[in-house]
Amino acid sequence: MLKKKLAIAIGLSGAIASGAANAQSFSVTELLQVGSSLPQIGDIADGANLDTTSGTITLNDGSTLVVKTTDSNTTLAEALSSNNTTLLVDGKEVRLGTSAGSLEDAYNNSGQTANFTVSAVADSRPITLEWDGPLNAVETESTFNAKLNGTPVTLELPEGTSLADFDGDTQLRILDADGNVILSGSLNSVSADQINALASELGALNADKSLRAAQKQSMAQTFGMLSQQIDVAMAPGNARLDGISSGDASRFTFAEGMNAWVSTEVGDVSGNSAGLEYEGDSKAAMFGVDKRMDNVLAGVAAGYSKFELTSRYGNSDLSGNMIVPYGAIGLLDDNLVLSGILLYQDLDGEYTYANATTDWDGDRMGARAASTYYLPRFGNNENMLAGLTLGAAYLNDDLEDDIGNDIGAELGEAFAGASLSAELGAGRIYGSVTYYEDITSDFDSGIDVLEEDDENRTEVKIGATHKLGTDMNFNIAARTTVGSSDTEYDAVQASIEYQF
Repeated sequence: MLKKKLAIAIGLSGAIASGAANAQSFSVTELLQVGSSLPQIGDIADGANLDTTSGTITLNDGSTLVVKTTDSNTTLAEALSSNNTTLLVDGKEVRLGTSAGSLEDAYNNSGQTANFTVSAVADSRPITLEWDGPLNAVETESTFNAKLNGTPVTLELPEGTSLADFDGDTQLRILDADGNVILSGSLNSVSADQINALASELGALNADKSLRAAQKQSMAQTFGMLSQQIDVAMAPGNARLDGISSGDASRFTFAEGMNAWVSTEVGDVSGNSAGLEYEGDSKAAMFGVDKRMDNVLAGVAAGYSKFELTSRYGNSDLSGNMIVPYGAIGLLDDNLVLSGILLYQDLDGEYTYANATTDWDGDRMGARAASTYYLPRFGNNENMLAGLTLGAAYLNDDLEDDIGNDIGAELGEAFAGASLSAELGAGRIYGSVTYYEDITSDFDSGIDVLEEDDENRTEVKIGATHKLGTDMNFNIAARTTVGSSDTEYDAVQASIEYQF
């Protein structure tokens, strides 16, 4: 049945992951005691009747631990007869899996080579320990190769020492997949300043990295859709063009008044979130109404967005409904446009790796402020218009996982860009280049563990606006990132605007 060797391996992953996720509460000794008490599930009380739903494990120090099945109608023997099961260990769920015929077979024949996974939530982080080999090697070998949330790691203990002898004071080396040493010493010697960096290296923060990736992609998508609507509404018009009167020039024959629009965007996303390489897709749809009153624009939009990301370290999705008030004012004969966007979004999602899934639920608050100065018109009939933009944006994701632990993060960006458009009798064509600088570390020093050196991006956008009738415009745009960036995307956006 399940041996102590497995418990020690679980305890090691739990100790590192739990301490790393929350440096404030990190106690290696306490965590090792809890971790190593996920032990001989098959050896409960040496000969105890497994035809019951619970049993008691007596540890080496004399303390006890209660192990139960999750279903009062399922016995421990029945639970172990499968190759995947979930048990309650001191009230906490632990998922066990093996490629052997059953868990009981794997533990009774501990010399056979098989794949094993042990999954649990440690201090709000989903942790899955995975390895291939015989169980009895854990009691005899001083080198242990495994994966923690998909991240390959190697544990090297002193010669003659196995994981069965491990405790928080045991000297060890932890190596990454390339053989680089990421820890040399004992776990008890790890300082609070080293905990998060170690957790990131070992994959204990992969769920956080996946969530961060979705947040960065959302920053680009949501504010991009709204800023596009503001640009269309507030760009200075050209009264010289045939068929456009000075009173209607600011919205391509759209006079002052109430307007409605609907917009949708789909895209492919990819990137690298502090070592977690991912790809996926995004989609969003929004509906809004706004009113242009002389040089002032005021509006509100509602919509939905979703991101689905995949990586070898797990899959995640994040989605939700949003409401977005926005406004702008034109100064200096509409040549200087100041704009602002506020965002509230109800969020839910999940992160999945192996047989472990963690659900997310919460909300997002955000804001964006920008100023655009339009240079004097030029070209034939003065139909060319260039603009310079400066601004900043902020997102704060406040999420809880399915056991009530707080997760989420803040994100801040500053940006600068240039745009060029040509107005025609039927509408306009336009393009822009914008550089985004991540400034999160300026107000959150702890975010460095989730970010690397290439957190900035350059976006190129091209598009066209065309009149569909006296009171209707159709707009289509494409945007992509260029150069080196850890946040990349290719997206197409389409919208229709109508004046009441």
